[in-house]
Amino acid sequence: MRFSRAAFATLLTLIFATTLVAPGPAMAARHHRRAHHGAAATSATTGVNDPRYADLVMDPVTGEVLHQQSPDGRRHPASLTKMMTLYLLFDALQKGRIGMSDRMPVSQLAASQPQTNIALDPGDSVPVETAIKAIAVRSANDVAVVISEALGGSEDHFADMMNAKARQLGMTGTHFENANGLPNDAQYTTARDMAKLGIALKRDFPQYYPYFSTREFSWQGVTYYTHNRVMLRYSGVDGIKTGFIGNSGFNLVTSVVRGGRPLIGVVMGGTTGAWRDNRMIELLNQSYIRLASRGNARGTAVAANLPDTSLPPPEAGADDDKDEAGAEDDSGKQEAAAAAPVAAAAPVAANANPPAAAAHAPVAPVKPVVTPAVVSAPVKPARAAGRRCGAACATRSGHDQDAAFGQAAAGGGGE
Repeated sequence: MRFSRAAFATLLTLIFATTLVAPGPAMAARHHRRAHHGAAATSATTGVNDPRYADLVMDPVTGEVLHQQSPDGRRHPASLTKMMTLYLLFDALQKGRIGMSDRMPVSQLAASQPQTNIALDPGDSVPVETAIKAIAVRSANDVAVVISEALGGSEDHFADMMNAKARQLGMTGTHFENANGLPNDAQYTTARDMAKLGIALKRDFPQYYPYFSTREFSWQGVTYYTHNRVMLRYSGVDGIKTGFIGNSGFNLVTSVVRGGRPLIGVVMGGTTGAWRDNRMIELLNQSYIRLASRGNARGTAVAANLPDTSLPPPEAGADDDKDEAGAEDDSGKQEAAAAAPVAAAAPVAANANPPAAAAHAPVAPVKPVVTPAVVSAPVKPARAAGRRCGAACATRSGHDQDAAFGQAAAGGGGE
């Protein structure tokens, strides 16, 4: 029998298709083993099993821990760093060293910072209030450097100020190298320390803390919306900060009050922004259910979990080149009674769209300015090149960390 060339080609096609559609038992078994092994490997290194993961939920009044996983493990803070940047700015405002309407100059270094930013140019100037919103809402890397240079003379010196304040607050597991949280192997923190910093911001600056609940702001004709989607989804949340670099995963510190019962939550090392947000909500719900089950009974107070207040103010220019391993001073802290029991929380629907208007409480008037916006503090010689940014971002490249953009490379930073 003779086949035409076309018929022969058709026959070969049918034979090949049958082989693909109906693999033998051995091939099917190999495929099953590979798929199962891949799923197991993925589940073992994501979510709460991710080596970057840590969490902590506690009562910010008593220091009682309601949930924790690796709370003292060393982690990359990413843009949670900017909580300390704003702490020092609020402190300068409160002491009258700078005014809310003062404008801070933009240097070449500040303007060169990667996303997220607000596209500042060298020679620009930024009002202090705008800078606060740019950090709280946009997590702007360029603005963080502007603040550091205005308050510290240089970002290098500002990092020393950050470390001195961290020691004062009892953040013994934290070391800062820059003001915005871009990748640097020498910059680290813990979930417990980030909880302490969140508590200290709300405790020490009640007149400025409401900026952390700002949902949008505009600059140079562009409107920016908050990265903090838990604040949009979970009733009672009043701040505070998100963060992401590739080495850290997705981080979040959340402050919430329901039924008169406050909680502070920290999630670090989330695999995605959405997973991090859902995990935070899950932990908060579990904690409020636990509190509600107690009725009026108080939990155990743990003063060591709260930010310290008894240490003297840090000296100007105090250095922090060494790891701090000393025990924190817990004197002066007092146990506080727990508030009334909270009712079981009803599910809160997600709000995918940002609201139409900013929502933060009025800010108290600021004292008259007694010093220029750029503080003339002595600046030590610059550290070795690369102090700001380790090998992970040697190219100075970066990108937007908002989970909506789905970018998670190791070199960027700033959600």
